[in-house]
Amino acid sequence: MLTGRFALLEYDVPGPIVMHERMILDHVESDDYVVCTPDRDLFVEQLTVENSDLRSFRLRPQPHQLPPGVPLGRVYALPAWNAGEIAAIKDEARRLAQAEKAQRGLAQAGGVGPPLGPPVPVATAVLAEAGSGGAGVHQLTPGVPTWVAAEAAGGFFFGQVVDGVQSPAVPLSKAVAATKLYEMGWKLTGPRTAQWCLNYLVVEGLGLEAHHERFRQLCRLDSAAWGVQEHFQLSMMLRQLLQVDCYNGCNSMGIELMFRRLQTMEYAHSEKARESEPRLAGGKLALEEQYVFGSVVRHAGTLMIAPALQSHVKEETEREVLLAKNLRKAKEERELAAKKGGKKKDGKGEDGP
Repeated sequence: MLTGRFALLEYDVPGPIVMHERMILDHVESDDYVVCTPDRDLFVEQLTVENSDLRSFRLRPQPHQLPPGVPLGRVYALPAWNAGEIAAIKDEARRLAQAEKAQRGLAQAGGVGPPLGPPVPVATAVLAEAGSGGAGVHQLTPGVPTWVAAEAAGGFFFGQVVDGVQSPAVPLSKAVAATKLYEMGWKLTGPRTAQWCLNYLVVEGLGLEAHHERFRQLCRLDSAAWGVQEHFQLSMMLRQLLQVDCYNGCNSMGIELMFRRLQTMEYAHSEKARESEPRLAGGKLALEEQYVFGSVVRHAGTLMIAPALQSHVKEETEREVLLAKNLRKAKEERELAAKKGGKKKDGKGEDGP
């Protein structure tokens, strides 16, 4: 769900590149949302790369913060509305969303139903599920959103208040305060990269669908290029598994294999991205060299390829090359020894008296 976020849309039109900011106000269905433009126009728009009107769209990582690679001069940003104006915009967006849902047959029979009541706070939901005698329940205040443990793991029990979460507590929202890798006995060679990839996506701030679009732009690929359609389908599968089904992406072998495949395809096209880097960044140094000189850890500026996986592939490839080289040399030595032995038997290879 993108409600409450701010999107930057690049329309597929000729002329200079302009990123139009949209305030995402309400959800209609699927990828359709009610948005507000800088001119205060409200309408329903499809926020996905499948929208043929868009060349790309990105999300602000935080309000007033631009995603990597988007210069401020190209953004047609929203104005600084006051609290009263924002409240009026949200009220208008709610009515527009209800009318659109009714037109699509998504509302209650007979027209738009009554407005929903206030959401149930997290603390109240935990109280109802755990019961009045559950451990840690006495620490919760009904009606006050509180971060609590959703399961008994990592030294926490269900319903226990979790301190140190940086995000503000919002009713019905979820957050992962800490993760831990467990040995699962997988028959998988090389490092586990899912956690690295998830951290990369958080730093990048785009999400899986927009990351796919960025991968295409960096490598200058069209939809018919090798691996592009598979990259998109795997990205959509991962989005549903992680955001809808709420799988633990750090401890799922299937998700690890999906991330491995995504990294394989991005690595296969990485040379195309490197070829354009000096022209984009200026000078003759690659971006990796510039980041090393500046002592900066480069996350959002590269493709999604875990360094540990690259090192593993390099070591395994070098080992196989060395093995093949040794086998070839051993074969040559055996063939040479066989030739010398044949000459001695014929008396042609012996020294004279």
